[in-house]
Amino acid sequence: MALASNETIRIEQCLFGYDEGHRLLASSSKISDEATSLLLPLTDLVPGLSSGKFESYWTGLPIASLKSYALMHTWPAPEMSRPGCVWTHVLLVGLADIGRLSNLGVLRHLFQKPLNSGDFGSYREQLTAPVSPLTGIFYGASPSSTDEILTLLRAVYQSRARGVVAGNPKQVDNAVFSVWSQQWPRLRRSFSFRTSGGGTDSLGARPRFDLQVVRETPGHENRPADLIHLDSWEEVALADITAGPTLFREFLWRYGADQHRGRERFRFLAQLYDKTRVPVLTGSTLAKTLDEVVAVLPDENDGKLLKEDLVSIDREDESLLPTIDPLGLLEYLADGVSVGLPAPGPSVYQAVHDLWSSDAARILSISEKAIERGSAVCDEMLNRIAAVVPSASLLQTVRDHPVLRERLVKENPELLDAQELAEIPQPDLNLLLAHIDTADLAARAIVRLISVHDKSAADLLTQQFPDIAETVVYNHFAGSLRQNGAIVSQVWLDAVRAHNPQSLANRLVAQATSTTDLAACALLLTLDVNRGLHLTPRQWAEKLVAVSDDVRGQDRLRLLSYLLSLALARPVRGCEPLFERAFEAVHYEILNSRLPRDAFEPLARLLPNLYWWQQWDTCLRLRLATVSAYVEQHLDEKSFVRLASDEKLRWDLVELAADTKDGRKFLKRLDKLA
Repeated sequence: MALASNETIRIEQCLFGYDEGHRLLASSSKISDEATSLLLPLTDLVPGLSSGKFESYWTGLPIASLKSYALMHTWPAPEMSRPGCVWTHVLLVGLADIGRLSNLGVLRHLFQKPLNSGDFGSYREQLTAPVSPLTGIFYGASPSSTDEILTLLRAVYQSRARGVVAGNPKQVDNAVFSVWSQQWPRLRRSFSFRTSGGGTDSLGARPRFDLQVVRETPGHENRPADLIHLDSWEEVALADITAGPTLFREFLWRYGADQHRGRERFRFLAQLYDKTRVPVLTGSTLAKTLDEVVAVLPDENDGKLLKEDLVSIDREDESLLPTIDPLGLLEYLADGVSVGLPAPGPSVYQAVHDLWSSDAARILSISEKAIERGSAVCDEMLNRIAAVVPSASLLQTVRDHPVLRERLVKENPELLDAQELAEIPQPDLNLLLAHIDTADLAARAIVRLISVHDKSAADLLTQQFPDIAETVVYNHFAGSLRQNGAIVSQVWLDAVRAHNPQSLANRLVAQATSTTDLAACALLLTLDVNRGLHLTPRQWAEKLVAVSDDVRGQDRLRLLSYLLSLALARPVRGCEPLFERAFEAVHYEILNSRLPRDAFEPLARLLPNLYWWQQWDTCLRLRLATVSAYVEQHLDEKSFVRLASDEKLRWDLVELAADTKDGRKFLKRLDKLA
């Protein structure tokens, strides 16, 4: 911030005094009538002040029409014939140049009281003043006392202060210039002051200046300032003035520049400076600092540089704020309290990657809070988490953060294809499953959940992806029958059965490629004959002869019994392969009481009732039902011969056929074919 010492600024000047009235006597440049009219009362004797009661006083204020700051020094002119005359030397410093003078005290050297009432030539020449870096403050003949400086600081900046103090103008001149020099350029340009006024009787009047010193009168002396109980902002400002410019002066100049309400922000900046004299802003200190900044500077353009430096990790060399804990900043922003703060840069979010190994739990908590509060940092934090955590383990990583987990899944449903899916409880699981948007992912999710007894999840996915659910469940159920697949939970079987049951048999049989698949069909139909008959026995028979025969054990018996039941329930030409494949095997198992109960009961309901002394003989009833189907429905006579490989069983069937007239005709047709 230091400026070259050989630089100078140009300053216009003018002189006001008595010449048949108070008027402009000389100037280094033409001054407009409007500006002259404005300066005349300011350069004349202060009302209520006797010319014999002061040595000199200062006045300063901006003159917008001249784009200059008018600094005035007024002396009594007792040599004039008229009482109350004064000389006032005015310097007109360009508003832009006010900020180039770190030490405004240098201007005091340029003031000169006229020595001769007729020689004003020197006031018609332009002046120059050297610019200076922020080092050293000019105090005049003697430095100001701490008491005087503190009194002025409180008068100018304290809450509800009126800017009026009682004192000896000559004694406070140095303090006034010290306080003014401390201000940043924008505040300097708007600051107005006068070091003399009426007596303390005028303390109740509305002040015209930001700072006005009035004469003390007996009984109204200014009380000494309390130097023991100082606020933090007072300590900072006082130390900067009394000890020479400190880093605080640079702090003011950097961060006061774009403050919208200058004088009101001085205390805030001083307090902020005091609180930020730490290596790193973190924890409650960071949160309180951000709270204050947001409360005081809610407008995004008010104090913009201060806020940018505060939330930045990649510091510029000029920054006068300590670095901050990036996770602390993200945690603060996650609360949604970001009014007026700029968006954090990439370096802040990089902390998610850099600190993941040590602070993963904290990062996850911050992210979840950001989602719950709708914070602007939410999306970028999720992107960073997704980048640092492998997709395969992300569900496991966020298992204790359901809100975060759902948001991540919403952004990338593919995360559901993970082993941990089966461990997620309800209702969280269904919230996640609702984000599945492709059939392929639905299939993979069902595979992950197929052994889980979760009716709600099974119902949801079956409703959303009925065809996919049916296919996956069917294939895995068939695989479980082969003992090379996962056990399928009953809730998935029930969910598939509930979906469009009228056409379930047709859909399942169409997919079958083996008798194990057909066994799975039969079991999915709960061995319900009526459900199976939504497909004709002939269609069942056609599929049976077309698929490979691989089913074994109890499931084979269940399939054969079910196919036989379908054939007996609706015997039609073309269903003969069902009888041929199933009759003898089922008859044998019934004879040996080994047919599973769930397979036997549907079949038994289709068998004819006999006399009570014969009703117990289920094998007889089965033979009779089979013979009746062939005879009465005119089934293929050649197929009848293939029903049994056992000679005795085949003879039993022939005998039953021979007991009826139609049966005998059937046997005659069979003989003709032989």
